[in-house]
Parts: sequence; C-alpha cells; structure tokens
Amino acid sequence: MPTAYCETCGGIRPCRILDAREEAVCVRGAVVTVLQKHAHCAYCGEEVTPNEIIDFNVFHAHDAYRKSVGAMVSGEIRGILRQSGMSAVELSRLLGWEENAVDCLLKHRVPTKEQTRRLREMAKRLNRREVNDGQGKNHAIGADSAL
Repeated sequence: MPTAYCETCGGIRPCRILDAREEAVCVRGAVVTVLQKHAHCAYCGEEVTPNEIIDFNVFHAHDAYRKSVGAMVSGEIRGILRQSGMSAVELSRLLGWEENAVDCLLKHRVPTKEQTRRLREMAKRLNRREVNDGQGKNHAIGADSAL
C-alpha cells in the first residue's frame, strides 16, 4: 500500500489511491480537462498526496495542455525514440538541437510550434523507414540499423 505524509495524523501513513477521474485544471492560464488521481489517509480519511499521484497528475495535465495548444505530447516523442532506436541525445543532435532538448521536451518543456513541426516531420520519415543524418545520407530505420 502506498504511503504519504498526513497532516492530520502528523506522520507517514498508508493511503488509498482512488481511481482517476476527469477534472478541469488550470495549466499556464488555460483550463484543460484531464485525468487526476486523489488519495486518502487510511487512518483518518484526510486527502494526502503520495509522489506517484503527483507524477500521474502532472504528466496528464502537461499532455492535456500540449494537446490544447497543438504541441506534440510526450508519448508521441517517446514513440519516435522507440521507433528509431535513438536515444534522446541522438535525436536532439540529429535535429540540430542542444543535447538535452528532447529530454527536456519529454519531462517538462512544451515544444514550440517549430519543434513540433520538426518532430512530426521526423515521425513521418520514420513511418517511411528513412531518416537523413544531416550529412546528406539517408538511413533505413529497422532492427538492424546502427542509428
């Protein structure tokens, strides 16, 4: 059973995590409807916030905001990495970005319109099974690929 600090009880207590439900939340001034979880102390019933709920709630809020502004969501970026077999650093380099750019987009930064456009173009190229390495060479993407 997960645990969290309960202010009412004054200590770390086991808690019950409720099923996710849709709620309206404000992200960067925009109200979006997202899945959110809540938890309650197993002893007193007071609402508590274990870390796994924070991660779940923030992830869903960020992705809902990204969708609302037309930006690529983190799951789509993970799909590009998975399909290409590249690391976040390798994809950043291939796109001509700072080495940590893709990692930041996965975790907390919202892609700009230009970043979203370039990532979507990359996804299309991967679907065609071809990626240009930036030096005029195209590489087939597959299980045997060195990229």
